[in-house]
Amino acid sequence: MRIGLRLLKPETVRWLRRELQRGELTRAGLGRGLCKRDEWRNRQGRLCTASARKALPQLAAELGLALPPAQAGPARSGRRARPGGGLAEFGGSLEQLGAVRLCLAESEAQRQQCAELLDAGHPRGRSRAPGCRLCYLAEAACGPLGVLSFVAAPLRLGPRDQRLGWDARTRGGNIDGIVSNDRFLLGSEVRVPHLASHVLGRAARRLAGDWERAHGVRPVLLETCVEASRRGTSYQAAGWQCVGRTGGRPPGSAAAVEPKSVWLRGLQRDWEAVLRRPPQRQLGRFPALELEAEASWARREFARSELADGRLRARLERMAAAWERHPGQPLPGIFPGPAEQKAAYRFLHNGKVSAADILQPHREALLERVRLE
Repeated sequence: MRIGLRLLKPETVRWLRRELQRGELTRAGLGRGLCKRDEWRNRQGRLCTASARKALPQLAAELGLALPPAQAGPARSGRRARPGGGLAEFGGSLEQLGAVRLCLAESEAQRQQCAELLDAGHPRGRSRAPGCRLCYLAEAACGPLGVLSFVAAPLRLGPRDQRLGWDARTRGGNIDGIVSNDRFLLGSEVRVPHLASHVLGRAARRLAGDWERAHGVRPVLLETCVEASRRGTSYQAAGWQCVGRTGGRPPGSAAAVEPKSVWLRGLQRDWEAVLRRPPQRQLGRFPALELEAEASWARREFARSELADGRLRARLERMAAAWERHPGQPLPGIFPGPAEQKAAYRFLHNGKVSAADILQPHREALLERVRLE
């Protein structure tokens, strides 16, 4: 979801404008401030600072102000690090290697160790994807073997969405049930046949429980993207299934991207049925009455809309504001201008909008008012 100024409290917008003009806070500080002032938290009650930092460029652009420069990443020496630097050296069979352990990186020191190993040994370095994340360090008696990183799945991924037959609403309601394996590194000096598929299998068996404890949601599906030039043998051996390729961008384009194969692995038998199930609305789930005191009736009634497209949510709120100004009038009376009328008719005839999308937020607001009386 794109976060715009209209979704923030007015006092938060004023604070952000003031701090951008002063230019004293870093992007990390601005992100923390946004989260604290707007109570932007995940299901575990933690501040969504990564998502807030990702939204900062758009918010600054809407305000017409410049962001402070991004802080540089950790300095690297001029000499290229040996692939797998810091990882063990071992050659032999799985039996000779002995027990392989997956250590969940929970402390800051453990997370930093995983990041440094990825910077040294992975072609794309550490992951900087915003949102929820878990990292594992694979270890054996000989020392650390590699790193696995898991992050929240992207909202749109063509081959996956086609496999699930998702529409926008089902995708928006169920995307939390998918986790993406965005980094997998084994040291170049660790030469053990079948080790990669063994580690992937171990991770798949424990990821759902670890993710639920850390982020409050139990995933039912893992996904990953592998360069199309690679066969993905280790994923296939670990029970993953290739469901198609992304389009990519051809060489010479503004941002050339190699096509990638999309691989999926279910974490429970009915994962497809779970992810294809339309999301169920829960009356009274959204605390709209905690909006700012000067919030309009339209915002209090419709800010809770679960329309997947942010542009449709914004249009619904604007239409409600016009209705508030002209109650009881027919559509041409509510929207006297031809452009406004056209936009209203297009919204009402949009196949992505149902009567429930319009009425349900209003019903939930009514229920909350009743509960408070």
